[in-house]
Amino acid sequence: MMWAAQLGKTEILLNITGFHIDADPAPILAVQPNAEFAESWSKERFSPMLRDTPTLRGKVQEAGVRDGGNTVLHKLFPGGNIAIVSAQTPAALAGRPRRVVLLDEIDRYPKSAGREGDPCALAIRRTETFHNAVIVRTSTPTIRGDSRIEKAYEESDQRQWFCPCPKCGEHQVLVWAQVRWPPEAPEDAWYECAKCAAHLTDKERVAMVRAGEWRARFPRRKVRGYHLSGLNTVFRCRRGFKNRLHQMVADFLKAKGDPLELRTWTNTFLGETWAEDADRVEASELEKRAENYGDAEVPVPVLLLTAGVDLQADRMVVEVVGWGLGEESWGIRFETIPGRPDDPETWKRLDAFLSRSWKRADGTELPVLAVGVDSGNWGDYVLKWTRSRFARGILAVKGGNQALAPVVSAVRRNNRYRAAALTVGTDLAKSMIYSRLKQTEPGPGTMHFPRGRGFDAEFYSELTAEELRFKIRRGFRVREWHKTRLRNEALDVRVYAFAVLRWLNPDFVRVAALQKRKADARVERPADPNEAGHIDPAPGTTPRSDRVGPKVAKRRPAKSPVGFRSFTRGWRRY
Repeated sequence: MMWAAQLGKTEILLNITGFHIDADPAPILAVQPNAEFAESWSKERFSPMLRDTPTLRGKVQEAGVRDGGNTVLHKLFPGGNIAIVSAQTPAALAGRPRRVVLLDEIDRYPKSAGREGDPCALAIRRTETFHNAVIVRTSTPTIRGDSRIEKAYEESDQRQWFCPCPKCGEHQVLVWAQVRWPPEAPEDAWYECAKCAAHLTDKERVAMVRAGEWRARFPRRKVRGYHLSGLNTVFRCRRGFKNRLHQMVADFLKAKGDPLELRTWTNTFLGETWAEDADRVEASELEKRAENYGDAEVPVPVLLLTAGVDLQADRMVVEVVGWGLGEESWGIRFETIPGRPDDPETWKRLDAFLSRSWKRADGTELPVLAVGVDSGNWGDYVLKWTRSRFARGILAVKGGNQALAPVVSAVRRNNRYRAAALTVGTDLAKSMIYSRLKQTEPGPGTMHFPRGRGFDAEFYSELTAEELRFKIRRGFRVREWHKTRLRNEALDVRVYAFAVLRWLNPDFVRVAALQKRKADARVERPADPNEAGHIDPAPGTTPRSDRVGPKVAKRRPAKSPVGFRSFTRGWRRY
């Protein structure tokens, strides 16, 4: 089942387990992408079904009952049992025989369960002794050519939901190309029949879906495959929308400006794979788009600054990046600091560069709020240096090699120095950066670069020094970023600056409002004592600044506080 999100894939799997518990007992294996998904599926979906379904109530004992033999992830019932396992655990996938195997969200599975191969193949192998085995694979698709569910669907009879037009009776698959709306009125959207061009309302679309039927493209194939897009939903729209078609169009228009959101919309709403086009960008085209910022160091739309640092044997490469609404970005400064990472003087020069403030065109001073320092090759030096600077938002980062992993994960301190370290999903981060490099119109996600300030031809060559390729490794088709030239520091530092921005997760609208409030307060504050509103000290008293008296030493900690709490205090002050 290659389906869009929220159309009932998980509900179908639950119905299958309920049927085999009540009417056709059998050993069942339910596989989830990881242990967290497995536990939440058991607690939030499976257990409530057992509790609320009269025919299942009492057939499976609750976890924790003495001598019941049941746990959260393994449950017994008369005539069979169900094991809920993670696709990342090879031992759980290669255990006892199972007649029913349910593989949920297979595009989120790892390429290999440990060193034992494809998790889907390991689980399906457990059904070999059953002539009446039931195997179900479900998922929303991901990247074209790298999607498990796409490959499985292409090998099936490829069934689609054909809906009859209420005007001409023509059966057709609902496609996004037939959804139309006036340019300035998405609330008036309609569905256009592919044959008679009738304007169908959302109510008529729902009636079409309810009257539809499955039709196979290759009926002689033995494996049944089902594709269903979000256009077939019969659920009501969210509050604030006129109907479901209005909501669909609004979601599309919102995602259209951001390639990452558009990919998510394509995968989760259309139920289609995304054709990755962010594999190559021309450096010369980027250099032609360089802008003139004027005399100001930072353009006005910039709300906050982050930086990325890459370490080489004889230099440190730093880029300061400005961010605005919708993660629109501006390159501020690209700097190379000569010196070896094992030389303390090099770190002093880096610290001085990161400690300064940058003046925006309106006079606002902006500090660098977060810095990601590469700890891949010089880990000990980086961890020791960043350990005492976490309160300033400076932390170690290291790239992860898992395909399409999140851009950032939780900050960990599981190292010998107990320093904050952040793992970066470089595969997804680079895909997003390369997609945004192709945007030419100002707006969310667009990347701007200045003339000069270190952004020369070499910078653009380094920024575009990699391309996305697909290779066959151990029998699997894998994504891989391939370097087309030796140096790629500009790309690495942009990835780190982007990663620490995602780690900050700022509310740009709130930051803009706070900066405006502070700017207004500076304008209203009288600068000259002779201005109206200035209050002279009372006769016989001394102004506070001229008072003489014993100084009372304030208690201060021996070391500057390091931790998330102190960092958040700094963020609030900013």
